[in-house]
Amino acid sequence: MKTLWKSIWLAAALASSAVGCGDDHMPTGTVQPTVHGHYTCTAQVQQTMLSYLVNGNQLKLTNPFGQTANGMRTTYGTGDRPLYGTWQIFTDTSDTSALHLELVVKVKFEPNKVTAIAECTSTIGNTVAMAWSPAVIDDTTIDILQDHMDQKEVTQ
Repeated sequence: MKTLWKSIWLAAALASSAVGCGDDHMPTGTVQPTVHGHYTCTAQVQQTMLSYLVNGNQLKLTNPFGQTANGMRTTYGTGDRPLYGTWQIFTDTSDTSALHLELVVKVKFEPNKVTAIAECTSTIGNTVAMAWSPAVIDDTTIDILQDHMDQKEVTQ
C-alpha cells in the first residue's frame, strides 16, 4: 500500500523533505519540516473524478489512472449513501528526525462535499489542516469540483 501511495499520491521523503500522500488526483495530506523546530501540515483536494466501492467499514478508491487505495471508516456520516462518513486512508509514523513527525490522512464524504483532513503531530506540537470542495456523489463515483488547499504551520 505504501508503495502505491508513494508512486501515485505520495510526495514523501523523511526528515529533510516531507511525509505524506498526494498527487493531483486524490484528496491528500503532507507534513514537511522546513527549519529546525518548524513544520508545515497541508491538506489538499483537487478537481477529479474518483470511483469508489464500500464494503462495510472498508473503502476502495480508484483514481483516473486505475490506481486504487483502501480506507477504513473512522466515523459514520449522515445521508443516504454508505460512503458518507470519515475514512482513514493513510498513516505514516516512520519519521526518525528530532521532530518525530506523524501524519494521518482522512477523507470525509458528505452530501455534496469532500474534505481532506491531515492530522499532523510532532514533539513540538500538533495541528490539523482541512481542505474541502463541493462534490457530486452518486452510487459509484465522486466528482470533486474544485481545487482547495489548507496549510497550517507549527513553530517551537
